[in-house]
Amino acid sequence: MSRSRGGFTFVEVLVSLVIVASLLSVVAVSATSMFSARLRSDSGKILALIRYTYDRAIIKGKPHQLVFDLDDGKVWIETAELDSVCKQGTSGEEQDEMAGKKASVYTLELDTGISFDGLMTGRDSEKQEEGKGRIFFFPDGTAEKAFVWLSRDEDVFTIEVKALQGKGVLRHEELEPSELAKR
Repeated sequence: MSRSRGGFTFVEVLVSLVIVASLLSVVAVSATSMFSARLRSDSGKILALIRYTYDRAIIKGKPHQLVFDLDDGKVWIETAELDSVCKQGTSGEEQDEMAGKKASVYTLELDTGISFDGLMTGRDSEKQEEGKGRIFFFPDGTAEKAFVWLSRDEDVFTIEVKALQGKGVLRHEELEPSELAKR
């Protein structure tokens, strides 16, 4: 008498589960790498904007500002008014009123899932986490030193703007606001 088998053996089921688990782990690692690549990509675009704003201030002979909308995840370049540049105590609303009179040169919007965690310049006493913030660039080849924090989930990058070089440096870590004064 021969018996016909109507199912899978235990070994066949285990082999199938191992293969499926392996494929899922590869997909999960690939997805994580993709999101990390987006964060690096947006950071690179902001570094390019920093350099472009620095160069534009020198070429045009006028101060420029990089404006960060921390709530909407946007950043753009504007020509800055001489009397408003870097005034201690100038409120965000006052700067917004002045900014409304200037044309934006270029606007960058962050990818989905990536956000600004904050901005701090040398004239700030604490990290700004909402509203609009500005980094100024001057025609003499200098800029405000600043930190810009970008994040996606637990990944946080810090972009440091060097004052004497007007250059941005990407740090693959979250720098503390207190470190800005030391740099």
